[in-house]
Amino acid sequence: MKLTKKQAIKIAKDYSLGNVKHLKTFERGAVNYNTIIKTDLGMYIIRVVGRKVNSALRKRMKIEFKVLKYLNNSNFPYEVPNPIIKRNGKILSEINSRPMWVYKMLKGKDVDPVKGVSLTQNYEIGKALANYHKYVRGIATGKSKREINRLIGVAGHYNDKKKIKIKNELDKLMLDNLEMFSKILKNVRKINFNVNMLYAHSDLHAANVLFENGKIRGIIDFENIGYAPRIRDLSLSIKSGCDTLAKERRFMKGYESVLKLTKKEKKLIPLITLRDNCYFFDRFYGGKGNAKDEKERIKRNMSGLNWVIGSTKKMVERTGILEKVK
Repeated sequence: MKLTKKQAIKIAKDYSLGNVKHLKTFERGAVNYNTIIKTDLGMYIIRVVGRKVNSALRKRMKIEFKVLKYLNNSNFPYEVPNPIIKRNGKILSEINSRPMWVYKMLKGKDVDPVKGVSLTQNYEIGKALANYHKYVRGIATGKSKREINRLIGVAGHYNDKKKIKIKNELDKLMLDNLEMFSKILKNVRKINFNVNMLYAHSDLHAANVLFENGKIRGIIDFENIGYAPRIRDLSLSIKSGCDTLAKERRFMKGYESVLKLTKKEKKLIPLITLRDNCYFFDRFYGGKGNAKDEKERIKRNMSGLNWVIGSTKKMVERTGILEKVK
């Protein structure tokens, strides 16, 4: 979704950003759209959420803004997006039934995980995640909560997938690995992962942190934030940025330089990775994202499935979980 100059000028007026000089729209991830807008007052990010507004999305964004406000008002050692308030006193606007908001562009550069993340960078990412956890523990969550059960309906979806006829390479890849995920699901769905619950970032890896002079200056993309055990954050970061055991160890060392993990949590990290992978296997096969056509959808979903299958096979080898399931 590319913003027009006319739309950018209106947004700049609504949010008191100054006179528009230049704008550049680009996609970040598979769902959202971001436009860099330069005005006579500075550089800003216009963030358009690639999902239509519904109650679930509004609830999640409310939590996102709550956490961002808390971090911006505390002594959090990293910069995070600070939503700009419109002239009418609100944060959100809508474009084509999709919510959008604006924040001042943060300094620093992200790292392309495809090109590789260094051991030093993994250490800094682990340290940043621990600092994030250290601070968000202070956010009041109201009544006692449990993590959203991501496995609801997954078993039924797996059964439906068994009936699918192979029409393309995506179908074949899914069916070739369906039995493995079905067996894993039988085991991990019985495990209680609700230990040290907090508002997890759920996407903190090299592409979502901003480096400056070898250190992390900022953390971005809080869109997947949710109430979850802190080990889920570690699991997702390791899966996204640690393709070798050496990198994983450096990441963990960085994390534990700030916060220590219990023995139980360390044992649960590979298992919660497998649990989430059962969900992602289901999601990536059927997801559409921002795909323009069927060919692009298949290509994107193949990439997602290969990623989650590769991660799963590593965890299966490490945990021996399939040997426990008959």
